[in-house]
Parts: sequence; C-alpha cells; structure tokens
Amino acid sequence: MEEQRSRFTTDLSVATSPFEPGRWLPRFGLGMSVWYRRDYLITSVGVLRNQLGRVVGVAVERDYAQQWNVGPHVLAELEYKPLRRLSITGRFQITLFPNLASYTQFGLQLGYHLTLGRHPIYRSPQKQKTPSVGPTGL
Repeated sequence: MEEQRSRFTTDLSVATSPFEPGRWLPRFGLGMSVWYRRDYLITSVGVLRNQLGRVVGVAVERDYAQQWNVGPHVLAELEYKPLRRLSITGRFQITLFPNLASYTQFGLQLGYHLTLGRHPIYRSPQKQKTPSVGPTGL
C-alpha cells in the first residue's frame, strides 16, 4: 500500500536580450507552460474485525485525482561564459496557472556549445581587405 504521485511539466519559451553577446548575457522571455498531475493517495486505513473482535483484514480507502493546467509564464535568465564554448545559466520563471496559484521555478544549467560546421551564421565576421590606393610605378 503506497501512494503514487506523478507530475509532468513542459514549457515553450521565447527569450531575447537587449544587449550584445559577451561574457555575461541577460535574457528575458515569455511563453506557455503545461502542467499535469496524477495522484493515487491513501485517504484512510482501517482494521476489519469479526464478531469475536479478531482482526480479519485491513480496509484501505484511496482517492484518485488527475488534472491538466495550461498557463503563461515570464522568465529571466543570466548566462555567464567563462570559456568560449562553456556556459553557466541561471533561470527564474513564474507561471500563472488558472486552477492553481502561481508556480515559481529556479534553475541552473551548465552548457557546452557545439560548432555546427562552417555555416556562415556560426562563423565570426571577418574583416574585409580594402585595396590600397597610391602611385603605381613602372
């Protein structure tokens, strides 16, 4: 006889920063969250006795609950890049579910940034050479 609790949360967020990327980068965003819970809880336990008062069994009452919630969230992140490919990000998020109170999350993420080939988006811009203008000799 054990209680069973299940929780599932997923978020879809869009975040942006008003600052140029550097070693420190704050980001702010909005999104939607989905939260699901399923509980199978013991509400009471009793002893069953026969007419002589001897214990003949145990009565267990359980309560089953299932609930879905969808709501908007706001988030703030602060990313720190101690190395070119390594990042540490702190995250704070508040989600407003209609059938619950607000749901607050704090998180810490450690990331490693992979290079995706030689695609121009992922290369740093190179300086263009300008032709020098001057007298030409024979």
